[in-house]
Amino acid sequence: MSGTPRVRVAVPAAALLAAVLGVQAVLLREEAAYLSVLLLAGAGLGAAATVCLRLRGCFASRFALVLVAAPTLLGEGLLVALGLPGLGHAAARTGLTVTGAAAMLGAVVVVLGLRSTHGAGRRAAP
Repeated sequence: MSGTPRVRVAVPAAALLAAVLGVQAVLLREEAAYLSVLLLAGAGLGAAATVCLRLRGCFASRFALVLVAAPTLLGEGLLVALGLPGLGHAAARTGLTVTGAAAMLGAVVVVLGLRSTHGAGRRAAP
């Protein structure tokens, strides 16, 4: 399954999200070290899931990518709407990029989960 068009689209999106999370973790290490640790964990999980998706295309890799993308999208949405204590301009510089990358990855993972149902419910006539 690793060579399907869906996986070929999802792998760069997942790698982009992992890279953006890693960059954001580096930018926030001075202002919010607690958040930097969480972002590094998300970047590591995203990178590992990207490699697994590329090599095997298994359910576990898709599930791990959802575990990275969904909280990232939720967190960035809350950051834009409410803000977080202790975060200054570094979060504002990278927030929209991370939100866009998470939304794109979420859409790609949903597309990966869809299966072609064309002809699945039909039976051959006797």
